[in-house]
Amino acid sequence: MNTPTHSSVPVQRVAEHNRGELIYAIGKIRPSFPALNLEKQYEAAAQSIKANPDDFHTVFNYQVTTDNQPQLTYRPFLYLANQATWVLTINLVDTYVLKPETPTQLDALINTTSQAQSTYIVNGQMTGFDVPYYSDGTILPLVCVKHLINSTDITVPTLADGQPANRPLPLPALKPSVGLSAKDRAGNYFLSHFYQIVVTNAHTLVLQDVQAIHVQPLNDESTQQSFEFILTDSDRMRYACSIDVTNQYPFVSSRLSPFAKSN
Repeated sequence: MNTPTHSSVPVQRVAEHNRGELIYAIGKIRPSFPALNLEKQYEAAAQSIKANPDDFHTVFNYQVTTDNQPQLTYRPFLYLANQATWVLTINLVDTYVLKPETPTQLDALINTTSQAQSTYIVNGQMTGFDVPYYSDGTILPLVCVKHLINSTDITVPTLADGQPANRPLPLPALKPSVGLSAKDRAGNYFLSHFYQIVVTNAHTLVLQDVQAIHVQPLNDESTQQSFEFILTDSDRMRYACSIDVTNQYPFVSSRLSPFAKSN
């Protein structure tokens, strides 16, 4: 079973944090059990249905019927998913504990275990800190999940010549951040939606390559949190777009377009 050995797992310590801060993070999700008795209950459940202990999706979603109501089913091991610690790992480092707000969001977390190698976007809100998760007393920030997106569900647009946009234009070598500051949330949105940003309505690329990316805040309105992304290509032409992260859901507030020619 892939429940981690806590003492050996690196932890991302979030330096600045406030209850209620918005989170837009990209990473991998896994369940683990905060108590040995829960882990043993899970192992017994997997054994009882002859499931691989690493197959969380099958165990959590296992359904049975009752003799007096055969048309109804229930999941006897769902409580284990509800009591599991759901950890978001960013750049191979444990960073957040995810808490579902509704049964639907718990199901969304369970569904991540069917594609354990996939990267997910977590849109949420910090609510505090979990109980000590590691043997050294380290605690992780708690994030209430608002929305989960499998990164593979964000489609790569097809260009007018029939090629997917990622074939002629590779994704810039950017790493996801912890997605806590406004700038980090904007950066993660840019990274996850890169191909939607660089393709025009006519299904062509705005630019053919990306040599450099510069990010700067836009302070037109004090109540808004927007960041301008300036992309430079190999011809030293620059293109810019802005991403608004004022509210829970980031969006492109101005499309990518020519910005200025470099000196």
